[in-house]
Amino acid sequence: TGVQPDAPTAQPTATAMPVPTPAVVFPSDWTSYTDANYITDLAFDREGFLWAASSGGVTRWNVADGSYQRFTVADGLPTNRVTTILAAYNGDVWIGTEYGNIASYDGKVWQEYKIEELSPRMPIWDIFQDSRGDIWFSTYGAGVIRYDGQKWKVYLLEDGISSLSVSGVVEDANGVLWFETQEVC
Repeated sequence: TGVQPDAPTAQPTATAMPVPTPAVVFPSDWTSYTDANYITDLAFDREGFLWAASSGGVTRWNVADGSYQRFTVADGLPTNRVTTILAAYNGDVWIGTEYGNIASYDGKVWQEYKIEELSPRMPIWDIFQDSRGDIWFSTYGAGVIRYDGQKWKVYLLEDGISSLSVSGVVEDANGVLWFETQEVC
């Protein structure tokens, strides 16, 4: 379903736009980065670090030297079962979890956000940042959620989406958002 969102309150600056992911060249010997957990999503941040969401938390790899930092509930994650991850234009890292948690990392601390419409059984399937800088969270059973940097908006059936289970969001060249939906049985 294509939906044109409300006009945003703030536009990202040119310096806030993402740095393109470097081209990958696979030598004859591949390098494998693992934290021994089920990896569910990957994202490169603007500094070139590789972030991995997994069943055991979040790992941030320095792909240049192989060093890494691991984040778990002991470091402020709401749960270790992280389903999706996004490196935002401003440098923050956003996660969604199997249990419906949303959190961001500003380079120092993890901040959890409570969304009333999410219950512990409504996982976050995907996170997408549009060209305006708004961040969209696809959920299983709670529609799609938008964060514009200041306020949260939950889009439900009465807002025009065709299903409360939204597994993905993309944006076309005209700025129209498309939602991948699934029927909940």
